[in-house]
Amino acid sequence: MMKPLARLAFSCLLTIVTLAAHADDFLDVDAAFRLQAQAADGRVVLAFDIAPGYYLYRERFAFQPQGDGPLPTDIRYPRGEIKHDPNFDQKMEVFHQAVRVEAGFDSKAPAGETVLKVSYQGCADAGLCYPPKSRLLRVTLGEGGKVTAVADADAGTPGALSTLQSAATTTAGSVITSTPVAPAPVAASERATAGGWAAWPLWLKGVAALVALAVVVLGVRALTGASKPGA
Repeated sequence: MMKPLARLAFSCLLTIVTLAAHADDFLDVDAAFRLQAQAADGRVVLAFDIAPGYYLYRERFAFQPQGDGPLPTDIRYPRGEIKHDPNFDQKMEVFHQAVRVEAGFDSKAPAGETVLKVSYQGCADAGLCYPPKSRLLRVTLGEGGKVTAVADADAGTPGALSTLQSAATTTAGSVITSTPVAPAPVAASERATAGGWAAWPLWLKGVAALVALAVVVLGVRALTGASKPGA
């Protein structure tokens, strides 16, 4: 009885170690989907640079005004790739490599500043699906609902778009970019302690906890069976 249990425990441990090793292979969401937002041609333009092996869902884009601000009425997407997505178990339209999404406002939208919440979601071809990501953009509207400037309303928060532009724009429009900051180098002597359990993603901690619980239950059953007469 103990030999099969030992083999199971070793197999479970190997699974956890393998998952932990591959967890670091996935990019941070801001590195996987680099966003550049700008005002161009009177519209909000979202330009995503998508890392190889990752993709964004067309159906998971959303635009929501904050407060009583106007809602974009004209959203434009390029043609994407139709694929059966295992994460949602249905056919989805996705974008690889890069995508440019444009949002325009009604000509009757009042001039002034408004804050627009932009949400999107993507996954890795290897199977990891990120939770929805949101950005707050400060949009300046001119006459006729024309967008004249776009700035970061997330300033000062983790993962915010990195560059703020003033409301005064050039012909090309104001630009804000999302460029992840590289982490400081970790000395070789510190690498062994820099990660550990605390650095594991939540889903991997859950898998490890379930596997550990299963091993404990099987161990208790094995000991109980061994203590019975004739075992």
